[in-house]
Amino acid sequence: PTQPLQADPEFGHKLTVIPKSAYFWPSYDDILNGGHLDHLKDRIQSSTGEPTSFSTEVYKEPVFANDPSWTADSPLLFVAQLPSSVYGDQLYAQIIFAIATRRWLFRFTRMRLAFTMNMNMLSRVTAPPGDSKYTRVSAVTNCLTNVLPTPLPPHFLEPYASHFYPFRQPVGARLLLSGRAIPNSNVPAASTKLGIGWLMLEPKAVVQIEPETFEVFEYLTRMLFVLRGQSVEAAMKRIAPGAENVINMLNTRGAPEEHIDPAQTVTTLTTSQWAGLSRMFKLWPFKPDVRNRTPHSDLAT
Repeated sequence: PTQPLQADPEFGHKLTVIPKSAYFWPSYDDILNGGHLDHLKDRIQSSTGEPTSFSTEVYKEPVFANDPSWTADSPLLFVAQLPSSVYGDQLYAQIIFAIATRRWLFRFTRMRLAFTMNMNMLSRVTAPPGDSKYTRVSAVTNCLTNVLPTPLPPHFLEPYASHFYPFRQPVGARLLLSGRAIPNSNVPAASTKLGIGWLMLEPKAVVQIEPETFEVFEYLTRMLFVLRGQSVEAAMKRIAPGAENVINMLNTRGAPEEHIDPAQTVTTLTTSQWAGLSRMFKLWPFKPDVRNRTPHSDLAT
């Protein structure tokens, strides 16, 4: 499907095709290590003011949440067509989580993101606190990014076969044909087609969930959204004995916008409240082991 683009006399020379699967994270590291972004070195400066060195070796250097390379506008835009399957959810989750820890291209710049996804996923991703569709993916997206105006309304992407490849869009859970099957060749479990919409995101310039707090934030969202219909106080009690005391710590020490009513439900917590709760939970001396031992594929809970 890339051959017509490669043959285009105006844009073909600007297109680089990397014949590797987009479903494996090492393929994305190859964008850096293969020198495909070297022409942008002078447009993106490191935190020291020097031209950026695009390499995964930079991961070994310390990261600062709000250094100049993060607060400046980025020349990069990442565009992805997310399949309507668990693979789309997983890829989206990994990219969004990379913002908080400043991994991959976010190590160098506050890169904007553009996705096409089915309308069901789009409504979950963009749901505000208190909405019936507000889930963990909504909370993480709201905490780490700003939603940008989209250039095209959904009807511009219809019919599907005229705008996307592969031409057939399977929807719902999909069964692997074999252990080595390519995800796009899976058998669809449902034949109903959902509408496709655009989502454009920009990582927040002022980071409330900083890298050193992110592991706690990830743990809390993972644990509390399992009990999404309960009050924050009741859900915290289920995490560990006495964990509800963290709410009192926050209401005593935190900023007013971070204060939490113990009776409010998990699905009404705002970005400021998640940030404050994560910060105080990290300080709580009796907190359990928060290291994540599960993949980010549970982000939709």
